[in-house]
Amino acid sequence: MSKYTRGTTDLRHLRLSPEEWELLEQLFSILVNFLKATQRVSKTTVPLLHEVIILIDILTTCLKNAVANTNFVLPSWEADWVDEARHLLRDQYNRHYEPADIVPVPHTASQASEDADEFFMEIDSFHAGSVCSDPISEYLDSPTLSQVDHPIKYWLGQRTAGHPLAQMALDFLSAPAASTDVERVFSRGGLTVFKRHHALFDKSMHASTVLGSWAAVSGLILEAEVEEVFRKKAKQAKQAKQAKQAKQAKQAKQAKQAKQAKQAKQVKKGGVVYISSDDDE
Repeated sequence: MSKYTRGTTDLRHLRLSPEEWELLEQLFSILVNFLKATQRVSKTTVPLLHEVIILIDILTTCLKNAVANTNFVLPSWEADWVDEARHLLRDQYNRHYEPADIVPVPHTASQASEDADEFFMEIDSFHAGSVCSDPISEYLDSPTLSQVDHPIKYWLGQRTAGHPLAQMALDFLSAPAASTDVERVFSRGGLTVFKRHHALFDKSMHASTVLGSWAAVSGLILEAEVEEVFRKKAKQAKQAKQAKQAKQAKQAKQAKQAKQAKQAKQVKKGGVVYISSDDDE
């Protein structure tokens, strides 16, 4: 520390005492877990919220074990935490994901085909009534699936099957837990638009930034589809250029014909060129 206390600024009050150094050595085994967790969520791959929740549980357990001086145990939530999580889950579902009530369209008795449909409405209503009216309770009461390795892929399949909680689960599971990747994308955008390069439209800037971020994820963007999009854009630009040239050529031809028609109206009278007007008979 002596090299930091040289000069006019006195930093000796910041010097750690032997007791503080000893305390840091004792805390090293705990703080190293926070370092590893920080490094884990700061990688190129975007850390998702459901992954970071597990890290927080592990760090909480490590702190509890350090206080109690016990061995590592599986993380568990307290009862009030579980109740609050259930309350937040149901509140988010009711606010943003609960489907609106569908009002049935009344049938006209004069139409025979619709009368036939009404005959089978009891069967349809029976099947509709068999669907659970509270998907949150059904999900919370269902057993835990231990064979799901990738929850996002699982819920993608559930969305295809029409699960009422699929979109909510995908929104929650895909939520980034840190702003590292967002800041990285923002910095990349700053390299695209700068003082001498700022003529891009906002849509082009947005597409370039998003595409560049997605391209870093293997398999997320199919190169064949991207190439096809660029080929279509090049073809459209070529067609637009040809149409513009054809329009300009047509306008030039019309201007030339008008000039020739005007010149054709010129007649010589007594050696003097007389330009007749439209009013001349």
